[in-house]
Amino acid sequence: MTSYELFIEFLAAKTQAEELERIASRLRRMANHNLGDELNHIAKNWRSPNASDFIKKGNRLREKLLAEAKSLENDAEVIRRISKRVYDTEMEALSIAKKRTYR
Repeated sequence: MTSYELFIEFLAAKTQAEELERIASRLRRMANHNLGDELNHIAKNWRSPNASDFIKKGNRLREKLLAEAKSLENDAEVIRRISKRVYDTEMEALSIAKKRTYR
């Protein structure tokens, strides 16, 4: 591989990590704002025994969304770390190969 090809692969991995972070951000926003606001609205306006069960289920869903967002953020960080390590290692190997002489 050339250094250009290595760099392109590194950028592709970085782009994938950024996409995971964007998805995580949207999930977090949905959980905290959209779903959270609606659950608060329901809690204020719905008076029945079923209301508390519904809100509990909604809160469990909210927690699952937040956990999934955190997992995606962790995955993005792992991709970044591994791709950087692989890139650095491959560039070092390429440098060694270029310096090597055969007699």
